[in-house]
Amino acid sequence: MDAMGHVNHTLFLAYFEQARAEIWSANGLVLHGKGEAPILKSLTAEFKAPLTFPDVVTIGVRTVELSQREYDQFYACVSHASGRVVATGTARFVNFDYDAGRPSEMSSEMSDSMRRTLFGSRARQEEQKEPATREMSRPVKGAAKEKLVALGGTVMTERVGGGTDEGIFRCVAELGGQRLSATSAAGDDEAALEHRVAKQLLDSVFAELS
Repeated sequence: MDAMGHVNHTLFLAYFEQARAEIWSANGLVLHGKGEAPILKSLTAEFKAPLTFPDVVTIGVRTVELSQREYDQFYACVSHASGRVVATGTARFVNFDYDAGRPSEMSSEMSDSMRRTLFGSRARQEEQKEPATREMSRPVKGAAKEKLVALGGTVMTERVGGGTDEGIFRCVAELGGQRLSATSAAGDDEAALEHRVAKQLLDSVFAELS
């Protein structure tokens, strides 16, 4: 805590580091100072709102490949007490050959492994760069909603109208002080609507980091 009763700004960097370590560990990337592995090149943070004790935070992480040598990670720290994004960050990493002591291009083995785990497919990365209003032709129902809720957000859907409108739903999603709503067309699937609205809100929040 600092003199103002807020969580000190330096701790957010530690939160980002912990989230990064857990992401790498979960994807089988072991850092032991030998062979090739990522090394931190730069790190920035932006503080959007104070975080006070007691509270619980969730850190969202998105990883985007830039080249065979570099990639970026974007972070969002969400307060469970306020439901707001209280801090964001960006880290750039360089693939490093620890045996040679210099940066290097990722080997095909490392590149394939990173794409399968952290980066995802090329098509997925291009999708992330497109406007948030783009609809997914084949949504993975529930995936975006679950991610948004895990970050401290909410997704609520209700049936609107009556009679011939009984199949129309209105979905409202909120995260980090941002709110997005949409209404389905008659016959639309409720789960698909929730996924689409949640994904658009997530894209909007993380677009601030890009």
